[in-house]
Amino acid sequence: MKKHYNYTLLILALLVSALCITPAAMATAIGANDWVTLKSWNSIDSAGIMTYAVSHTSNGPTVGTYDTFCIQDNVYIYANTSYLVKDISGTVGKFEPSSPKGSNKPINGGVDYLFYLFESGKYDAQLYAGPNMMKNQADLQYTFWNLQGTYDGSSPFSIMSNTAWANDLKNYNNQALGLQHSWGTQVLNIVDASGHGVQNQLYNQVPEPGTMLLFGSGLLALAGFRRFAKK
Repeated sequence: MKKHYNYTLLILALLVSALCITPAAMATAIGANDWVTLKSWNSIDSAGIMTYAVSHTSNGPTVGTYDTFCIQDNVYIYANTSYLVKDISGTVGKFEPSSPKGSNKPINGGVDYLFYLFESGKYDAQLYAGPNMMKNQADLQYTFWNLQGTYDGSSPFSIMSNTAWANDLKNYNNQALGLQHSWGTQVLNIVDASGHGVQNQLYNQVPEPGTMLLFGSGLLALAGFRRFAKK
C-alpha cells in the first residue's frame, strides 16, 4: 500500500509542476467562419507582428487573441474592423480581387518552418522585449515576404544576417528539414463583409509545452495505475 501511495504522490507532483511551468497562452485556435479584428501592429512600415482579437461572430465577444504576420506585402486591412476567416489552407491569397504579387501560390517551406518556430516561442526574447524588438519584428516579416516572393520592393529594407531566424533558415536549407514533414503552418485568407479578399495571415496552432507535459503526465499516471491494478 505504501508503494502505491508514493507513486500517487509522484504523479501529483508531476501534474503540479506542469501547471506551474505552463506559459500564458499566446494564441487562440481559429477556424474557418471565425472573425478576427486587428488590435495592434508594428509601426515600422507596418511590417511585423499583428495582434488580432478572435470571435465566433462579426463584432461578437472576444474569445482570445492571436499573434501573426501577414504573408503578402501591400495587402491591407483596417484596424478595429471585424473580418471573416473565409478559408484556412496552404494557399496564399485566394480571394484578392486585384491579384497582388504572390496570389494563389502554396506556402513556402521556409516560411512554414520559421513560423512554426515563432509559434513555438523560440524567438520571444528577440521579438517581444529589448531595444531592437520592433526592428526584429520587421526583419522577420520581410524574411517571410522574401521567402514567399510576395515583397514588392517599394520600401527598401536590409534583412539582418545575424538573427536566430537567419541561422534557423540556414539549418533548414542545409539539413533538408522541409523534406521531413510539414511544420503545420497554414494561411488565414481573410475577407471583408462583401466577401472581397483583404489580407492573408500565417497560422499555426502549435501545442504549448505545458499542455504537452500535462498530457504526457496523464498517460504516465494511467499506465502506472493500470500496472498497479494488475498486481
